[in-house]
Amino acid sequence: GNWDATVAIERNEDNAGWEPFREYISVINDGVGDRNVQFAQIEEEDNVQYRINVTAYSSGTLEADLAATSSTQSGIVRINGILSNETAEVTIVSKISQTTDTKRWAEGAWSGVRGYPSAVTFFEERVVYGFTKSDQQDMWLSETGRFENFEAGINDADSFSLTLPTANRGRWLGSLGTLAAGDGGLEWRIKAPLDEALTPKNWDMKKQTAYGSTDIQVVEVGSVLLFVDSVGRKVREFVFRDTEQKYVAPDLTALAEHITVSGIVSLAHQKNPDSMLWCVLENGDLITLSYEREQNVIAWAKHPMDGLVQSVAVIPASGEDEVWISIVRAVNGDNKVYIEQFQSRLLDI
Repeated sequence: GNWDATVAIERNEDNAGWEPFREYISVINDGVGDRNVQFAQIEEEDNVQYRINVTAYSSGTLEADLAATSSTQSGIVRINGILSNETAEVTIVSKISQTTDTKRWAEGAWSGVRGYPSAVTFFEERVVYGFTKSDQQDMWLSETGRFENFEAGINDADSFSLTLPTANRGRWLGSLGTLAAGDGGLEWRIKAPLDEALTPKNWDMKKQTAYGSTDIQVVEVGSVLLFVDSVGRKVREFVFRDTEQKYVAPDLTALAEHITVSGIVSLAHQKNPDSMLWCVLENGDLITLSYEREQNVIAWAKHPMDGLVQSVAVIPASGEDEVWISIVRAVNGDNKVYIEQFQSRLLDI
C-alpha cells in the first residue's frame, strides 16, 4: 500500500550497539507513495543482529518482513590436549559464538598429523597450495590479494579449494596463462572460461598430457614450465601449442637420454648471463641444459665435480645469477659436506 515514512535496517555486531545499515524513504504525493523494497545480502561476520526500525512516520500502511534463510557461525580453536574420547582442551584462536558442546566440527586441512602442502605457486593475485599427506589431490587458493586468508566463500574474490579428478597424488603447481598442475600420471590446466578470472563459481579443469611427474617442483622459464617425468629421467616442456589448442609436453632429453639415466633429484634455473637448467642426479653428478627456446637451443653438458653433489640452488644477483651447490667431498679419508658457489663467468677485461 501507500506509505509515507523513513524505514531503516539496523545492524548490531557483538552487542556493540545498533547502527544504521540501510535506509528507505517513501513520500505520498497526490495519494501515491507505494514504494516497494527488496534487499538481500550475505553476512560474513559472526554474532550479528538485524532489525527494522521506522525512524520517521507520517501516514499510510507499512508492512515489513525480515528473515534469515540460513545461518552458520564458525570459529577456530587450537587443541591443546585430549581429555577423553569426547572431550578436548582447546584455546580459542578466533571468536566463537558459544562454548556449549557441538558435533559440528572439523580438523584444519593442514597440521603435523594431516600434513602440509608439498607444492605452491601464485596465480591471479592468489597464492595456491597443494597436495598434503591426507588430501593428496586437493589445492587451496587464497583470497585475492590476501595470501594468508583461506576462509572459503562464494564471492569472486573469496578463497576456495579444488580437487584433481585423479587417483594419483599431486606433485607440482605452476603458473602460465593458466594454473597448471601435475600428478603422478597426468598434467592439467585450470582456468576460467573466456579468459575471465578464476573464482569459486567460475573455473574449468582439463587434462592436457599423460606423462606423470616426480616430486620436484617445476621451473618456469619464459612462457613454459619444465618438469621431470615420473621416472626421473626426462625433462619435459609444458607449453601451449596453437595448432592443437592445448598444452603439450615434448621431451628435452630425446637426443641425450644417456645423460640423465641415473635420475634427476634437484633442479634450479639460472637466467643470467645465459639460460641454464642445473640438474643434480641420483649418483651425485651435476649436469646442465643450455636452454633458449626462441633460438632453438637445447644442449646438455656434464660438469665433473670431484665429489657427490646433493642439491643445487640459484640466487638472483646483479649481472649474473649465483649458483650454489651442496657437495660431499672426501678430505683426508673423511667425507665432508661443503656449501660452494660457482665463480662468475663474466671476466673483467
